[in-house]
Amino acid sequence: MEFNQLVIKNIVPLFEGHGFLVVEQYKNYFHFKSKIVEATISYNELDRTCLFEVGKINEFLYPISDNLIKHVFGLDVKVNQVTKEVFVDNIALLLKNSGSVLLRGDESKLFEIKIFSEKESEAYTSQILQEQNLAAANKAWENGSYKEFIKIIDQLNKDNLPSSYQLKYKIANQKI
Repeated sequence: MEFNQLVIKNIVPLFEGHGFLVVEQYKNYFHFKSKIVEATISYNELDRTCLFEVGKINEFLYPISDNLIKHVFGLDVKVNQVTKEVFVDNIALLLKNSGSVLLRGDESKLFEIKIFSEKESEAYTSQILQEQNLAAANKAWENGSYKEFIKIIDQLNKDNLPSSYQLKYKIANQKI
């Protein structure tokens, strides 16, 4: 079944039953709005990924992930890396259960989503920066640029580094 048909059958009635309007609809894309909440649901045919985002009206929309569903709503349903059919079924399941607070416009739950998403995003960004810094440190080490290696490692939390970097740090300090 096509994505739009799945959404019209399983998701649209849930939103409309709580006073939402479909304000935009295209192939593989829906945008819903109420007086408090807006949400989008979409499917990308190229990489076969689905996305459900929600937020306060006219503000940032936060993507709903497996991790968010588990920690914010206490449900163990998968929406990442699943077929469009499973995705739509699981979003409907979320909205019929603990996620129904979104349809009712619960601002405290929207705030909880915002905080969780921002923390998750911060952790992801921090991990990427850590990996980039470690790559730069490796390059400095390979080039024998021990001062540069020390400078890079000093910017990181040394306690969270693998022991190999701590040992290299000690050796680099001895070499300069």
